[in-house]
Amino acid sequence: MKSAPRKIPARLRANTDFSYVEQLPHATRRTAAIYEYWRHSDEHKEVIAAFRKAGVFKEEWDGKGLDPKLRQKCLRQPQIFDLEFIDLFCQDDAFPEKPFRDSGLKDLRQSWRTGIDVLDPFDSESWNALKGFRKVLARRGQSEMDVYGNQPPGTTVWVISINWRSYRDAELTDQFGKMIRGGLRPPEFPEPKKAGRGGRSAGSRALDMLRQLAAFRLLNAGFDFDSTSKLTHYRSPKGWKNAVLKAEKRLGNMTKQPIFD
Repeated sequence: MKSAPRKIPARLRANTDFSYVEQLPHATRRTAAIYEYWRHSDEHKEVIAAFRKAGVFKEEWDGKGLDPKLRQKCLRQPQIFDLEFIDLFCQDDAFPEKPFRDSGLKDLRQSWRTGIDVLDPFDSESWNALKGFRKVLARRGQSEMDVYGNQPPGTTVWVISINWRSYRDAELTDQFGKMIRGGLRPPEFPEPKKAGRGGRSAGSRALDMLRQLAAFRLLNAGFDFDSTSKLTHYRSPKGWKNAVLKAEKRLGNMTKQPIFD
């Protein structure tokens, strides 16, 4: 027998309605997913609170006030405790109490660390973001190459110079295809037989992850599939159950492996 529809409280709806994420740039979707999952991790929340209290990312920080053990933990596990996102979430007091949609980060333009770095030479916001990022790195005693060299497994970083005045779009896409077939793809990462989840962009994966998290949160708040089927992305009990299990597994591995692996 199906459960009677129940009204979802406003607070829970704010924490489970991720429809707005579909309108966000892919880089911001990724940030939203990390933000929302970190809200469930006591260790990540502890790190944010400690860095925020010590003023680590402020210009005047003197290197004091932060537990050396905590600092070392972050340095030893940069993919788990990503300093880029620690910096972002320290800047916004919304974390971890408020959902991403109510933070100032939702409207923040991000032009670096999106998989491929893209800078528009005519867009001052892009360059300001990069300059701000460089300041953060300088305070850490790092360079841009320290970041670019610390990419997720299975990726490579290339600097490509394109003379846009000389080539049509079709020529560029054709040439890039030839480059891949000519050996650009590393031999240790052969072409997947099908794109699947691994072939999708981080933005699409982030949206999936948030939908799974919404199902998990609703279930833990006492709502089942039948009472929320019209309010989530899932259209079958099996899909709902799989989503909950995936979110639960991801949350259980928060300090063991990166959210985006």
